[in-house]
Amino acid sequence: MNSQYRGKWDVAPRGHPNDGRAEVLAVDPAMSARQRWNAWRRLPLGNHIPHPSIGTSSRAAGEWSFARPFDLQVDGEHVARVEWFSIEVVPDGAVVWVRT
Repeated sequence: MNSQYRGKWDVAPRGHPNDGRAEVLAVDPAMSARQRWNAWRRLPLGNHIPHPSIGTSSRAAGEWSFARPFDLQVDGEHVARVEWFSIEVVPDGAVVWVRT
């Protein structure tokens, strides 16, 4: 995330646009379906965290790899199907317009 919201969801309550950092939200694969449902229901208010199965961090750069491919989205748009990706945040590197 490069900001706090994704649509009406308060996904990263500590995220702010143009702070030079990306908000990372990691969900433990062992998190039960019931716990996921309960967290999903709390997304509009941002109170899905803290949760022992949901980790958050703020980074200027990062690299991730996964056992199975998944659809990578950037600003809500599908980019590619990947097993690995890296990011580097460049402060003031672009102007991003978000339409809601």
